[in-house]
Amino acid sequence: NSTVLNSISYWDNSNWNPMGIGVWWPLTSQPNDSAGGGAGGLVEYNSKLYIAGAFIGAGGTNINDTSHYANNIAKWDGNDWNPLTQAGDGFNNGIGSIFVYKGNLYIGGSFDTGLDSSGFTVGIGLLRWNDTTFSNVGNLDGDFPPNAEFSAEAFTEYHVKLIKGVYFTSIDGSPFVSYSGIAAWI
Repeated sequence: NSTVLNSISYWDNSNWNPMGIGVWWPLTSQPNDSAGGGAGGLVEYNSKLYIAGAFIGAGGTNINDTSHYANNIAKWDGNDWNPLTQAGDGFNNGIGSIFVYKGNLYIGGSFDTGLDSSGFTVGIGLLRWNDTTFSNVGNLDGDFPPNAEFSAEAFTEYHVKLIKGVYFTSIDGSPFVSYSGIAAWI
């Protein structure tokens, strides 16, 4: 099969099929050369499918469609991928994980800023999305393992708590030995 999928597709019980033109970097006009870092996570939130990862754009009519610049996170409307609220929304670096918890979408990665229609929100490695705006839920810091960037790369819910993990040793300046890569949000 020669269909280009660009990091996202759906299975129809026979074949993998494209979902629009997928996610992309605006480096070329050839879709198969432009998928960038691809998808870091998929989740359904408020009846929409969200994709997050390392990409500049999602969907649109061509790879360089600036109205579809989504900066590492986009949502599917049933026909095409779109930025969160407007072109250019998203994050200044890649996203490693997304997770729905208590009616909000939690986003973790190696970013330090999120942009939505209300402006920039600083959130080092971790932000919350309420389907309208971002909010800060703590800033990650640390060097765990050595020379790794701060990042929340995994989420799950366990005993009614949001658990996040991977590369951080402190949150909001707490002592560096207190988290060692895993923490709970109550």
